[in-house]
Amino acid sequence: MPLFYQIDYTIKDKHPREVGRLHVLFRRENPTTEKEDFVLLPRRTGRGRYIGALIGIRNLHPDQWWGEGEIKIYMDGDTEFPTICGTGSEDYVCLSYGMQQTPYLYNGCNLNENNFVSMYRWHLPDPIWWQKECRITIQQIAWKNGLAETQDDWSTATFWYEPVPSEPLPQMPDVTTRTADIWQ
Repeated sequence: MPLFYQIDYTIKDKHPREVGRLHVLFRRENPTTEKEDFVLLPRRTGRGRYIGALIGIRNLHPDQWWGEGEIKIYMDGDTEFPTICGTGSEDYVCLSYGMQQTPYLYNGCNLNENNFVSMYRWHLPDPIWWQKECRITIQQIAWKNGLAETQDDWSTATFWYEPVPSEPLPQMPDVTTRTADIWQ
């Protein structure tokens, strides 16, 4: 799969201390924990802006549809119920009623074959800002003759802005850990 990218940056710019800096977090759970939402963005405190995520799924149960889980965006005091709650994993990337390999500018699916799915959503035209705190999760819900909690192999690269110094994040796993058991 060809992947083209460009990263532009400047050096020694003078910005106010509270300006947001780009943060990226890679996470993988293989398998995910049943009845526990997969964390796209761990709890962040202070101000920030969620940019989006690239999400990879390896369906460990090919006989069932993996994508019924809701995105949940908890922000600025949410506890039990999130401010933003979706209706399904494929709906979050704007591809309702299943997953089609259709890449668009801000959302889509760039891989959907052999039980591997790569999908993405960029919140550039529809920004998600928070003032005090934010946490973002997605459910692990499948469909096979009804809704069911499931376990699959999920990974994500999540992007957001927040001022530095910010709360510590988990260290980036090495390539062996990131790709363990991927072809099994």
